[in-house]
Amino acid sequence: MSDTLKVTDLPFIKLDDLVYIFDYKNKAAAYMAIKRGTFPVPTYKLVNQIVADKEVVRQFFLQQREEGLASLMRCPKCGTRMRTRT
Repeated sequence: MSDTLKVTDLPFIKLDDLVYIFDYKNKAAAYMAIKRGTFPVPTYKLVNQIVADKEVVRQFFLQQREEGLASLMRCPKCGTRMRTRT
C-alpha cells in the first residue's frame, strides 16, 4: 500500500473544480460569487487557494436531489403534496 496521498483522497475540492461542478463561466465569476456571498456552498482559504469541503458539496447535491424528488410529489396546480398509492 502506498503512503502517498492521492488527489481523490483530499477532503476538499479546489476552486478550479468547483467552477466546473457548479457551472460557472470561469474562475473569476465563481470568485465574485464567493465575495458576494452567493456561492452555493461555503468556501475557505487553504494556504493560497480557495476550496470547499468535499462532504459539504456532496450534502448540497443530496439536498438538491431530495428537494427535486419532493417537488415531483406535489400537485403542479396547487402545490399540495400528492398521496402515493400503497
